[in-house]
Amino acid sequence: MIQNILYGVTIALAAAATFFGFSNNGKLKEEIVKYEDLYEANLTLGQRIEDEEERVKTSSEALKAANSDRDEAQASLDNEQSKESGLEKSLARVEADIEAYDAELVEVNAAISRAKIIIGEMIPDSGGNLGVDDVAGYIETLENQRKDLEEELDEKTVLAAKLKTAVQSATEQKQRQQERLVKVKQRIARNSVVATVTAVDNGYGFCIINRGSSNSNIDDRSELLVSRGGQYVGKLKVSSLEPTQTICDIDKTSLKPGTRILSGDRVVLKQAVSN
Repeated sequence: MIQNILYGVTIALAAAATFFGFSNNGKLKEEIVKYEDLYEANLTLGQRIEDEEERVKTSSEALKAANSDRDEAQASLDNEQSKESGLEKSLARVEADIEAYDAELVEVNAAISRAKIIIGEMIPDSGGNLGVDDVAGYIETLENQRKDLEEELDEKTVLAAKLKTAVQSATEQKQRQQERLVKVKQRIARNSVVATVTAVDNGYGFCIINRGSSNSNIDDRSELLVSRGGQYVGKLKVSSLEPTQTICDIDKTSLKPGTRILSGDRVVLKQAVSN
């Protein structure tokens, strides 16, 4: 009798062990599936972090290149302004010399005229202390001085024309450098432009952002990153580029499970435009 009872208890314990074994095995498989899902999620998150770090690196390099271009343009502009200032000073000196030569030439011509009058008055009476030859020699000297002054005046006039041309060229070069500097500053400013999602249709997989070709550096090949509250959400690709807005396709493979693009989400260029 006792043997039969022990035999029954043994069978019951074996059945219970078998039941709990199957139960624990099912729970173990569930835990394994959960672990595998968590592992895959961590891999995806790690890849996204690496992608974001690469984008930040690329943006930093592009910004550094743009800043270098801006500094080069500013240095060139400063150099052209210095040249222009020097040329303007040289031109002012030449123009002052020309005025002085003009005034001196007037005095020489007046002296020649007076000498000719004196000669006319002295010829009828050549017995005076002043001889005609002396007066003629004086007039010749004045004539030579006038010729020298006229030659110098011509040289200064030519030099003034050259300096005016150089000043004009320097002014035009400065203007070009200023325009280039403005464009560089605009490109740098546009690299930091942040757009906002204004409308979204997750069913059809597209959204609209409030930046376009006229107020950003977005083009047909741009890849855009979406974030919310400082957290990465997903990626967008340009579908239709308009002047003040852009229609984008949502890269659904970049979204976390259960995540959607929402109106008000922040959008930036994945790679900034360089110069």
